[in-house]
Amino acid sequence: MLRNPPVPWEREFVGSFLLEMARRQVVSAQQEWYVDKAEMRKMFEEHLRAQPNCSEIRQKLSIQGASNIGSLLHRTNFLINTPRGNPNYRIKDFSLMEFRKEKVYFLDEQHRQRDAASTTNAPGGAPVEGNTLLAEEYKLDTNATATLLKYQKTLLLKPQKDFELNSLGCYICQENFETIEKYEEHVEYHGDDSDFQSLKKMVKYPSSMVSLSYQNCVDSHYFGFTLKTFRSDLVVEKFIIVQLRQFYYVYGAQMPLHVPESGELVFFVDSHVFMILREQPIIIAFIIQGTRYVEQHHFMRTEALPKASFNINPYRLCNKEIFKSKGLPPATPPTQVLSALKHEDAQLRLAELDKHYQDYCERGREITQENLTGTLRTLLQVEDMERLQRYLSLKQSKVELHQFGRELSVKMRLGTATMSVEDILSPGDDVLIINEKGNPKSGVRQMLENNNKVLELALKDFDSILQWARNVDEQFGSLNKQLRVYFARILGVSTQRVNITCERQLPDNTTYTLIFRPLRAIMRYQYRALQQLTLTRHSDVQRILFPSEIPPMPKASGVLQLNNKGISSNPEQMQAIRQIALSQRLPAPYIVFGPPGTGKTETIVEAIYQLYVNRPETHILVMAGSNTACDEVALRLLRAIAKAPDSHPRPLARIFAASCDRRIDNIDDLLLEYSNMYGLHFYPAVQAVHQYRIVICTLSLAGRLSTGGFATGNVYSHVFVDEAAASTEAEVLMGITCTLSPTSNLILSGDHKQLGPVLQSQRANEWGLGLTLFERLLQRKCYQVDQDGSYNAAVQTRLIRNFRSHPEIVSLYNNLYYDGKLQAHAPLETVCRYQNWFQLPNANFPIMFHSVFGTTTNAKSSLSLCNSKEIDVVMDYVKDLMYFGINGEKLLQTDIGIISPYKNQYHRIQEQLNMRNWSQIDCGSVELFQGKEKHVVIVSFVRSFTPKLGFLNNERRLNVLLSRPISLLILIGNPRTLSQNKDFCHIIDMCRERNTLVGVPYLNENFDPTKKNGGAAVDHPTSGLGQPLKRNCRGKNPAQAVKLSYSKNELLKLGMECKSKKSELETLFDELPKVPSSDDLNVDAVRSLEDQLKDIKLENKCTDAGPSIPVIPAPRSAAPSVRPRPSPSASPGLAIPKLPVPKSLDPLSKREERHINGVPCGIEALHSVAQTTRPSAYNHIPSDHLRFENLRRTSEEIRRQTAFNEQRRAPPLRQPHGNWHEFDWTPLQSDRAPPQKKKSDCIIS
Repeated sequence: MLRNPPVPWEREFVGSFLLEMARRQVVSAQQEWYVDKAEMRKMFEEHLRAQPNCSEIRQKLSIQGASNIGSLLHRTNFLINTPRGNPNYRIKDFSLMEFRKEKVYFLDEQHRQRDAASTTNAPGGAPVEGNTLLAEEYKLDTNATATLLKYQKTLLLKPQKDFELNSLGCYICQENFETIEKYEEHVEYHGDDSDFQSLKKMVKYPSSMVSLSYQNCVDSHYFGFTLKTFRSDLVVEKFIIVQLRQFYYVYGAQMPLHVPESGELVFFVDSHVFMILREQPIIIAFIIQGTRYVEQHHFMRTEALPKASFNINPYRLCNKEIFKSKGLPPATPPTQVLSALKHEDAQLRLAELDKHYQDYCERGREITQENLTGTLRTLLQVEDMERLQRYLSLKQSKVELHQFGRELSVKMRLGTATMSVEDILSPGDDVLIINEKGNPKSGVRQMLENNNKVLELALKDFDSILQWARNVDEQFGSLNKQLRVYFARILGVSTQRVNITCERQLPDNTTYTLIFRPLRAIMRYQYRALQQLTLTRHSDVQRILFPSEIPPMPKASGVLQLNNKGISSNPEQMQAIRQIALSQRLPAPYIVFGPPGTGKTETIVEAIYQLYVNRPETHILVMAGSNTACDEVALRLLRAIAKAPDSHPRPLARIFAASCDRRIDNIDDLLLEYSNMYGLHFYPAVQAVHQYRIVICTLSLAGRLSTGGFATGNVYSHVFVDEAAASTEAEVLMGITCTLSPTSNLILSGDHKQLGPVLQSQRANEWGLGLTLFERLLQRKCYQVDQDGSYNAAVQTRLIRNFRSHPEIVSLYNNLYYDGKLQAHAPLETVCRYQNWFQLPNANFPIMFHSVFGTTTNAKSSLSLCNSKEIDVVMDYVKDLMYFGINGEKLLQTDIGIISPYKNQYHRIQEQLNMRNWSQIDCGSVELFQGKEKHVVIVSFVRSFTPKLGFLNNERRLNVLLSRPISLLILIGNPRTLSQNKDFCHIIDMCRERNTLVGVPYLNENFDPTKKNGGAAVDHPTSGLGQPLKRNCRGKNPAQAVKLSYSKNELLKLGMECKSKKSELETLFDELPKVPSSDDLNVDAVRSLEDQLKDIKLENKCTDAGPSIPVIPAPRSAAPSVRPRPSPSASPGLAIPKLPVPKSLDPLSKREERHINGVPCGIEALHSVAQTTRPSAYNHIPSDHLRFENLRRTSEEIRRQTAFNEQRRAPPLRQPHGNWHEFDWTPLQSDRAPPQKKKSDCIIS
């Protein structure tokens, strides 16, 4: 009979008790949800006595007839029946997960409502109908400029009868939605910043009835929005911020509000609610004399809030003398290169233009000292021209601009749907804004339709463009006081809208042509570096860029007082530090090869510190391709130098580019004080920079400073390039060419198996520009590793000890990308912090793959993908971690990192985080996480049911992604789609074998039944947070579904329907060659078959019968350890022990456990071989030979087969509900031979 629904208060009481037991690790997935009955009863009694209303609860329970925990678990549907006499309860995991998810939802609603109430305030407003105002917590900064929001349009709102706004409703359109998908689609309609279609239904009045302006708040990251109106009878009903996927109701609990006599209301909103450089609608709904209006204003957050003041460094960089450049050649690519690139044989035509490039091609793309400059210059020209052409393809004509002070916003109109603005434009790129006014009106626009003239204009410098503008004015007429050309800079790109900034105010009521062009200064610095290289001494170039074979040399020796004491136990790190810090002159560039978590940056910082402390004559230049890497090295050095006994008065200078000014809120205060950004940004004079012992800047900034005489001569004795494998050789030369001298030492650190250089020209990348100096040097003979793993320690160190991650996480990317050479040495007490997490099925394997079969979509006018179902799963995990923590221990926001390769996806996730004031949870692309580490990393792969994986196929990107977590890695994606890649397939298989494949069940077509899963064709992941709350028939026992829900006729009908749709196994069976009937004895195939069987029987008689011994494959031997070659005079180095082969974990499920439809159902008695061999349709043919393997299903497979009502569907959650014996309906096993003639196509098990 069907069970009555549980009593709500009983379910709440018992569920809370079970969650407490889960927190104490009494109940967990790792114990298969079993708990000792006696222990459970004792704990429940303690829990009951601890309640303040204990007597009342006992009385209620006695009335209901449920006085013990066993009956309560049964009544509340938290119990799975176990055989009589079993000493354990088994908790129904799905029900407990469902209850936990409900609690998470409740806590999340409380959290959001509390934040919405506490982050807004309306001083001076009069509440309506008894609404109370919160105490004022924030104050407007009176010194801050009040910026007026741009009024758009107004809508006269006609309220619908009986409309009551719910959580999935739109107040503007007076409509509620049934599903979250429809609701989010509707929100996108209002918030799509590419064209704002919702404005078409509104009317623009000559002036708005309310005005909105915003200011910063004092000592806060909140914005204060001031609403002003001249109408004294105005009542504000709603203040709505339109986000990507939802409406954010400001001050919702206190609405509506009367406007006070002053006519002003102030609303305080957390700035993190807004995305930087994204135009967001703000909706004001109000009532005037019974009439409802909706006004839409647009807001764009253009910059981060200012930081607080910090301690002053007495030895700041002097800002009185600024940098002066000696000029930079224009370096315009010749027109012949552009002509060559238009042909299919472009490479042959380019070879005809440059003899060095021709030599490079003839040598099979081998770079030599003779062809280096010509080859790199040609490849740079290819990259330069193709990148410029991509920019020019975005040219916009007849454009009207949305103005926000000095910031401008323009919606892009593209000629093709396959073009993405986000993939081409970047912050900092140049924009030429050309006024189209003229006589005739369209004359300027028509002139700019000529692509050759546009290309010529884009290649001009500042002075040449001004001269071009004067010529245009002469031809089409002057604009009086207006300018013809405005120079602007891109601030950001979102979907198909570009936000730019211009120092001058543009006139209204006119149209413009916009020409985008990349910031070519960096490209020109690279051209200049190649030119300077030809003037550099031949021997210096050979020693640094083309080192010859170097014989083993004695190791550098000396005593070092380490700042980081932990390095002393790491022989590879100590080897690198000694060689760098104690060698007077390195024979070649010293390479520190550091896989993830091996302490590469730690090694470099310690080596620089030792040079700074022990060798005062040295001056050190540190460079990297990214600001993030430079900041990390500089910050670590400043903290180390602060502890040094005797410090130089000017120890370190961090030189920032002007573009860093906008990310000042992400830069540490200490770092700012030792930089050129402690006040307003400035470029310091070269002489001032040379006074500092350690100078840190990016490669591109070093190229800029070199135009003013920076680092020329023997200024710097040691030059470090961090993350050298992420920059092209031309980019590295841009920074180091000016430092080359007979006494200079170059140290390169990086990992060429992580993210590499970013190029926009695919042809330039394929032809060799993507090959880095780091990787090219490793190919030279002096850096080669012998077969036994030894190498020349005088020129390189290969770090192999990982101190970051859990051993299983290290093993994952170690076996995939590093040939098993890495060793896990992280402290277990740190990396095993999450092993007892409620959601983790296997304490020894902290890698989960959550299967989600979502839908991949992209926002309108954007190619960036998103997946709403994966966003929901990501947020489910984040909310569970933030609200419940780990065994009751709260997590910090900084412990969690969320990675997604698609911008649209991580922007939507970031919006969800900001709604809950979780802005300190890092969320971004793989590139943003390079060099970072987090205790918990959650990854959303987005792609689902797409024919290709795009850049998910990139091994370097996947390597970085897998190596970021310290303790826990949660991967979320579509396993069927991702299995197109062998690395993803390996990860999914590992999670399946270790019982950490959770979420939606996944049918693996390539599954090997000889492996651990016992031949099941369907993987049954354990239930997780991503499961829906609503139960359906899939969650029931198949015996219940068939026995209780269907009559015989209905069952036969279902069987016929299922039979008409053949399963994959039946389809495979049909494709096998037909075997002749036993009646056709004269068929050639039968005679041949009988002859083969006679031979087999004769062979069997000659063979002694014995027990069958399974063949166990030998474990794969570990790859040879990498170790330095012993030096002639030094003691031989200790051999690094080989990595032990990790033992595979036994599956958590018992072998005796029966599975029905993939669900364990009670305990099954062991069957003999004879019992499990089902009679087949080919019993008349002896099957001693492997070629005649029985392909029909055995009784074991029948017990596993899907019920009729479940066939052709995804299998249910891994949730047992009983077994066949409970219904006294055991599937029949017949030993009779099959009938000669089939009477029916329907088979009933």
